[in-house]
Amino acid sequence: MEREQYQVIRKYSFDTDEYYLWIEDENLDFNKFSLVKGETVKMKFDVFVCSRCKNSMNYNYLGLCDDCSLLESDFHIRLNCIFNKDDAMIHNGCTKYSPACGNVNNSKYCFQKYILYIARFQEIIKIGISRKNRKGTFIHRLIEQGLNEAIVINDISSLVEAVNHERWFMQMGYNSSISFNDKLMQLKSSNKLNIEGQIINFSDKIEVFGVSNNYLSSIFTEKMMRERFINNDLTHYSIYPEFEAIHNLKSNEQLSGGKEQISGEIIDIIGSLLIIRKSDNYYLYDLKRIENRILLEGK
Repeated sequence: MEREQYQVIRKYSFDTDEYYLWIEDENLDFNKFSLVKGETVKMKFDVFVCSRCKNSMNYNYLGLCDDCSLLESDFHIRLNCIFNKDDAMIHNGCTKYSPACGNVNNSKYCFQKYILYIARFQEIIKIGISRKNRKGTFIHRLIEQGLNEAIVINDISSLVEAVNHERWFMQMGYNSSISFNDKLMQLKSSNKLNIEGQIINFSDKIEVFGVSNNYLSSIFTEKMMRERFINNDLTHYSIYPEFEAIHNLKSNEQLSGGKEQISGEIIDIIGSLLIIRKSDNYYLYDLKRIENRILLEGK
């Protein structure tokens, strides 16, 4: 699909005190579109555009159309294992030199050090996995999810081991993801959690935004963690403070691909969640869901 002029929102990103969208123009140059708390924003969108071939497409979290997505078959196999799907090949017996998927090239990704983390968004607890060599940007991942705190188990020997640990926690009733609607409900009815757990002997405690949360260790005790992870260092991250409830917060997640817009005053940005006030109404958006969309107007 050729266009004489266009702008595409390619990525939502942030630094410690700055939130912005990366906008790609027809010359493949990138510019920042800043999102500032307390200021008014107006963005009008059109269709999603593939990040590779530039053709229009339906929403895809990878930013690829169906045809381009087919070219990433190895990546999809790995994702299936990382997401711990029931039909993931990793459950069929997987070793470094004999991977279950039959692709030795995947071994270099799967058989390296991983990180397992137990995290909290208000009252919801989730389990997650990340490669250790992503650790430089790992804290970015925790912030992006809008999490209050996380216990991080370092130096898991491989994806196979990480997935087995994750399944152990999932059998206890914890999920590996938190949906947009679940986050909406938590923000509408937030209760500050003041329970202080027993102090776990963490190898490091990191306060990202100067707050100290210690709720998770009231559930995942020293004894429990050390019995499961005998030789692993544990790091505790305190990230976002407990959120004040916005009882009339509404979902405006109808961003499906037609001509749509976001407009109003930016009240808060929690990870990738954008809270907008328009008149007396409050709306919640996921900024990750507007990536790879044509930007018709932005100011």
